[in-house]
Amino acid sequence: MDRRSGDRQTINQEFANLEQFRSEFASDISTTGCFIRSPRPLPVGTKVALKFTVIEGDLAIIEGTGEVVRSVRPPHANPGMGVRFVELTPTSAGALEQMLAPIPADALLVDAPDGDDADGDDDDADDDDD
Repeated sequence: MDRRSGDRQTINQEFANLEQFRSEFASDISTTGCFIRSPRPLPVGTKVALKFTVIEGDLAIIEGTGEVVRSVRPPHANPGMGVRFVELTPTSAGALEQMLAPIPADALLVDAPDGDDADGDDDDADDDDD
């Protein structure tokens, strides 16, 4: 017989992209847990079934179980709960690692318009026009 220490609450939310997920719902997210904003945080020790869907590029579904390890109640300015991931599906763990991976520096470079260098100096021009 399976005896669980308590009922499991379900947290299921869908987001258009990772930025919306972070700004509207979860902050301080890592591979081990996250802080979930909520006006009605669950008590510490509550077991939760998690399912976050992030629709950006490829569909990413973060699904598994967690446990509330911190509860911040109103009137605090940022009420919510810290949830430790107890178990994520292998696909979810991989998707989360990919979402949290740092962006390579070369992906941040923007090509300058034709004829302009990134520093704003046209190196091809002869500056010694007297």
